[in-house]
Amino acid sequence: LKQGVCSIVHESPFYGSRRPAAQRGAKLLRVSDLLTLGWATIYESMNVLHLLQQEGYHEGGLCMAGLSMGGVHSCMTAALCPKLEVGVAALLSPRSAAVAYCDGALSSAMAWEPLLNNSDEANNNVLQMLSAAGQPVSVMGEASYALA
Repeated sequence: LKQGVCSIVHESPFYGSRRPAAQRGAKLLRVSDLLTLGWATIYESMNVLHLLQQEGYHEGGLCMAGLSMGGVHSCMTAALCPKLEVGVAALLSPRSAAVAYCDGALSSAMAWEPLLNNSDEANNNVLQMLSAAGQPVSVMGEASYALA
């Protein structure tokens, strides 16, 4: 802080010490975990930015950085904090994860059969869960104004 620079490293849900016991490595157990991971990471990051602003650390400027999915989450977080000036350095960030999951490196790790059956092991309708995934965006949008 003497130089006016401070770094905070955010450990997202489902990684490191926040990884569920049954999960091996970075391979998520279910599709809904990816949606939860994104929502929680963005919401937690918004709260960190709000705390930094409250504590007066925003005067020198706030910036978020992330690699790959972290870059996407950084962009989304900054976009949901319209009352804060937040710079973003998004590194190797895709427009969509579809290529990686459908055709790329993660395609062989996907459990395609249950997804094609349209239900998960708890008999939840996957298509309904995915269509409802947009709902937290409006909640976070409202939260950004409450936090700012």
